[in-house]
Amino acid sequence: MKMDVNIFISGSVAKGIGAGKDIDLVYLTQDTVYVYSESFVTENKVFQVVYIPIYKLVDIISSDLLTPDRIYINILEDSIPLNNDASAQLAEIKGYISYMKTKIRPLADNDILYHVTHIQDLCSEMSDKRNNAIVLAADLFLMLSRFMTELHRT
Repeated sequence: MKMDVNIFISGSVAKGIGAGKDIDLVYLTQDTVYVYSESFVTENKVFQVVYIPIYKLVDIISSDLLTPDRIYINILEDSIPLNNDASAQLAEIKGYISYMKTKIRPLADNDILYHVTHIQDLCSEMSDKRNNAIVLAADLFLMLSRFMTELHRT
């Protein structure tokens, strides 16, 4: 059974500032399991197609909100639908992104609290002679690196 897909145009063409030589397409579908992109050139036009699994969209948006560059959120916010069927879905996605942006500060505060608490726990555990200080130091270094760089999945 073939699932419905929606294709949005994004980037400079969608913003109306490009001459149409670089065309970004967002392919929202249930026929993929992860986000990936492909690029190709035809007739002096560069196409970049970003495939996004619709059933993971909430997770992708939530995760992307905690990153500094917000790649997928920017792509979706800058998109325009290629047909009327996609208009309602894109409006719903943009509404969800706007709503989640209002909630990001509490999410970020919880994330900061988690990291600071975990760092404190690791520091107190290092003084216990029963623990392996090298393993704890490595975990502390990793946690501090993630906290400082805001790259929580590194």
